[in-house]
Amino acid sequence: MRRRDFLRLLTLTSLLFSFRRATSAEPSRWDQLSAEERQNLRQRYRELKSLPSEQQDQLSAAQRRFESLPAEKREQIRLNYRRFKKLTPEQQAALRQHWQRWNALSPERREQIRNAVKHRKQIQQTHE
Repeated sequence: MRRRDFLRLLTLTSLLFSFRRATSAEPSRWDQLSAEERQNLRQRYRELKSLPSEQQDQLSAAQRRFESLPAEKREQIRLNYRRFKKLTPEQQAALRQHWQRWNALSPERREQIRNAVKHRKQIQQTHE
């Protein structure tokens, strides 16, 4: 699954869980939504339910992992997603290509790069 699709599906999963909470645990929250918001949630729910069960399971697992993260980490992910959405389509494509190249590297090579970046930052800090 491509990262863009994964992020979209993760968002849909979040909406589904919000929809469930709004309609079951706290019915008053549903009533507080505008008609447009309710319609949007219904549409996202239908989109999620139309996915193959395997993808629904993957999304549920991803949602559980996301919810288990510390609040600061979840907020950082949301912030990064909002920043990504503000990029031009060309910038988004370039970032996706960069991400694909990064993921194609071996874990050992990624660690080498991380260490080199840390070392470079330490050197820069000592010269400031």
